[in-house]
Amino acid sequence: MEVKQYASKTYDVIVVGAGHAGCEAALAAARMGNKTLLMTINLEMVAFMPVILRLGDRRKGSLCVKSMR
Repeated sequence: MEVKQYASKTYDVIVVGAGHAGCEAALAAARMGNKTLLMTINLEMVAFMPVILRLGDRRKGSLCVKSMR
């Protein structure tokens, strides 16, 4: 396994973990103009767990209901 080193002063934002939330965080940071580094162990698992919004659900689905009103 190859180990790469990155200078932290090179990036404004470093996101560790490229799951669904990590990808969203990195995208948001990059869109705000920050130089962003997204790190993951396995490239096959990038954004692997999508969020499924269900209307009426008390968790994330409730955000969808509120935003649709």
